[in-house]
Amino acid sequence: MRILYAEDNEEIREILTLRFKSLTKGEVITCDNGQEAIGVLEGGVNVDLIVSDHFMDGGTGLDLYLFVKRMKLDIPFILMTGAEDIHELGFGDFLEDNPLNKLIPKPPKMPLLKEAILSVMSSSEEEPDGLPQSENGHVPIRLKILYRADFAPTDIYIKIRDGHFVKIYNSEDELSEEDIAKYERKNIETMYIKEEELNKFLEPYMIILMKVFAEEVEQEPNRIYEKQLEAQEIIHSQLKSSGLTEEAMELAKSLVENNMKMGEQSPKIGTLIKQMMGKADFLYEHSLMTAYISGLILSDLTWDSQDTQFKIYLASMFHDMSLDGSSAMKDMELNGIISGKHSDNDIERFLNHPLESSNFIHEFREIPPDTNVIIAQHHELPEGKGFPKKLLSARTFPLSRVFIVSHFLVDYIYKEGFNIVTVKKCLTHMKQIFHEPTYEKILISVLKIFKLEFSGKKE
Repeated sequence: MRILYAEDNEEIREILTLRFKSLTKGEVITCDNGQEAIGVLEGGVNVDLIVSDHFMDGGTGLDLYLFVKRMKLDIPFILMTGAEDIHELGFGDFLEDNPLNKLIPKPPKMPLLKEAILSVMSSSEEEPDGLPQSENGHVPIRLKILYRADFAPTDIYIKIRDGHFVKIYNSEDELSEEDIAKYERKNIETMYIKEEELNKFLEPYMIILMKVFAEEVEQEPNRIYEKQLEAQEIIHSQLKSSGLTEEAMELAKSLVENNMKMGEQSPKIGTLIKQMMGKADFLYEHSLMTAYISGLILSDLTWDSQDTQFKIYLASMFHDMSLDGSSAMKDMELNGIISGKHSDNDIERFLNHPLESSNFIHEFREIPPDTNVIIAQHHELPEGKGFPKKLLSARTFPLSRVFIVSHFLVDYIYKEGFNIVTVKKCLTHMKQIFHEPTYEKILISVLKIFKLEFSGKKE
């Protein structure tokens, strides 16, 4: 399989090129912009798939797509863009023009991108038989992308002559900029890894890729939540597959810092909620919204030291680590457990998930103390009516109580919708449930936050 890939950001292009190779065992022709990609097609090169960014200097994705249509080339086209409406950009009936055409929002969700590429492969009669761009079992890696990693994900080699390679880094060796620059000064632009280790090499680079996308959209506030949701999904995936790597922890810290900044810049909770809802998978939206609301409550209580904020934001990010995004889990989260509606297995998983997520996080020394306690207690309620341990309020951690209230509020908003009427109903309901003295100040903070949001509005 041969892919034509147009992307003007060099780091994104290099990392995704490797990802495409690992998926297809095929060849990837890379271009800096749409016009360069058009030149490849005009030169008579046959390709099986086009993947393109849209906004690129020197020729956009639309320029490339209109050329494909004008020349009546039957080539599936995957468009990656952060634009919300591709019709306004001029793409017309893009998805109907070819059943294999796909629109992937940027930053891309890797499972969606993988599915789009594999659907093209499944429509082809050709079978992948190894990487054609590998040499003697070694895959080329551009030197520049090594600057983004702190440690070598795999053994790394240089080529001393055709077919002969020498190892210069062992897996997990430190990659210092000084050492890499030394090879640059020798005009060495490419290093190599073994073909069978390509997927392992790419694991930390999926985290790094998210950072690059984050830098791309840093000045675009309307996309900040999509970036944060995608980052959270990548962190969860990395934790489950490889544990808490240094790259994953750095991304988690970056995400928490961004969350704290956004909370400070946009104190009106309604603005945050409206911009977040409907952007991604429920579990990730629910987690991010709980983080913001918890942060606003902490600020009002003046419990907002950086360490405290960091703990509660991390707890928000990881509290549902052991759940999946199935409809049964979402239904129990919003509507409670209903005997006969949910299977015994699903009920058991749901009831155990606070402790399972807490135990999972507790294994990592990088996670600050008490974060796992917040996670373990996030479904506890006053009078021992919660789970998994049916704790009385006096036995819950103060930060856990902030999280519990925020979590309850977010669930209610997702169940009933977000408007002044449902919020008032929720606040009335919360006064009845969280009536104990330990929750009094927290509820007052919630009331103050929503008074800011709805002051001056009519029902």
